[in-house]
Amino acid sequence: MTGLRQTLDGSILLLTLDRPRANAIDTALGAAFCGALHAAATDPAIHAVVLTGAGDRVFCAGADLKNPENLPAEILGPQRAGTLNAMLEAILDFPKPFVAAVNGAAAGAGAMLALLADRVLVADTARFSLPEIDVGMPTFLGLAILTDLAGSALAADLVQSARPMSAAEAAARGLATAVPADTLQTAALEAARQLAGKSQPAFAANKHWLQAPRREAIHRAVAASAAHRTIAASAAHRARGA
Repeated sequence: MTGLRQTLDGSILLLTLDRPRANAIDTALGAAFCGALHAAATDPAIHAVVLTGAGDRVFCAGADLKNPENLPAEILGPQRAGTLNAMLEAILDFPKPFVAAVNGAAAGAGAMLALLADRVLVADTARFSLPEIDVGMPTFLGLAILTDLAGSALAADLVQSARPMSAAEAAARGLATAVPADTLQTAALEAARQLAGKSQPAFAANKHWLQAPRREAIHRAVAASAAHRTIAASAAHRARGA
């Protein structure tokens, strides 16, 4: 089970995150997501992709914090980071329209995936959050993405407080379009068709230009995150030896 459902609506590929109960990301889901986007990018029958979550309460709760294989932290941390980084890169590289249909709570990595979409539609009952600080983790990636999209003031507010941002606030800040929950999927498919109806070479070229500074900021955040994990692991090792 990969946790990713793929269905076609005409020329639109609908990807549904489906890992009860919170649609959290693990390595299998990450690999399936990246594979689906890579395949869709070169499939002439697919004109756009819509990403949503199963159910009506959670879009994606972020990285799965469970550790069923009981991996040591020095392996688990980079593994989780690598999965998220690959998913973000897949979105950045995808040349066709990519629409997020945020059906419920989008937290941490889930919020990052959604906010990188070309068009973000959000159910009026949904919300975004970056709660990593509440479990003792910084989120340089969250800061990079939000700073690019909405400026450093909002990025600092959401990351340092971990407060949720409602659909109405996201819409007011230009980050998403809020729609009634029962019309979300229809609206997302229509948005995907509308974008797919544009000149696709021009769309891809514009998107590549838009993504260039975003990609650079994300790469800096990835490097900073890796450096932070190394420092934290070294400090933990010294503490265990003390």
